[in-house]
Amino acid sequence: MYIKDINKIMSKTVFSICTLLITCLTCNAQAMIGVLQLNGTKWIRTYPENPEEVLRTMVFSETTINITSDYRIINDVVTNTYQYYLNDCIPSVFDFSKVGKASKGKYIICYNSRLNRIRCYEFICLEGDILTLHSRPDPNQVIGDKNGTELVYKRIK
Repeated sequence: MYIKDINKIMSKTVFSICTLLITCLTCNAQAMIGVLQLNGTKWIRTYPENPEEVLRTMVFSETTINITSDYRIINDVVTNTYQYYLNDCIPSVFDFSKVGKASKGKYIICYNSRLNRIRCYEFICLEGDILTLHSRPDPNQVIGDKNGTELVYKRIK
């Protein structure tokens, strides 16, 4: 039974990596996207992810992003809401006057009010119902990934 579980996990991991590679190869880097393309959409993260352990979704409105993490192993769901705007570059401070504006940009700029920090995601590609982002690291973070992470989402709404 244990070997079947490992084979199942490995096959899902290989599929996710192949999907990420194909998506990255078929898309132009640093795509521009608009708030109107995101408003009202819901996405489920497919890479990197293990849906048996955690299921992550992202829902966009004109002014906020709700990111929900369903930690299935511990039976806990956490939702964080962030104000955001789109921008062509990564700013040093969050510009609240840009929130809710019908704009386009290469980056999603989010504000974490609890930590008083900016979080940035670079658009890599929006191809059909697949959204690829690069999570940009916070230059002030002391621990964690200093290079950021590629994230792949599938549209579910």
